[in-house]
Amino acid sequence: MRSRTTDDRDRTLELRDAIDHTGYYPEVVAHGVEAAVAGEQVVSFFVHHEPTFERDEVRRHLSVVVLTPTRLILAHTDEHTGDDLLPEPYTSTSTEAVRLEAVKSVVVTRMIANPTSGPTPPPRP
Repeated sequence: MRSRTTDDRDRTLELRDAIDHTGYYPEVVAHGVEAAVAGEQVVSFFVHHEPTFERDEVRRHLSVVVLTPTRLILAHTDEHTGDDLLPEPYTSTSTEAVRLEAVKSVVVTRMIANPTSGPTPPPRP
């Protein structure tokens, strides 16, 4: 999981490094994200790699959120086993581009381990 704060620098190369760092089909993920960004400046980004267990196999998911000067890009890549449509294992990447003027709300979910002891402040870097 990596993120960056905003300033005037284009963070396209840092975004690609973060995608590469996950090791999860970096060429496939980067291609989907780059197509959605469509050459705009990358102001900020967040990359989240989430492996999950499906029966006796590990399935990987990668979410990438990119802020450009005009849009919020949401990209998610999933790994799938073969099926009737595609017999070989495959990935699917979904992207959404939202104009910043269209963003009207933010949803925040908090998860607390051992909730009976109450929340604890995050560790200081």
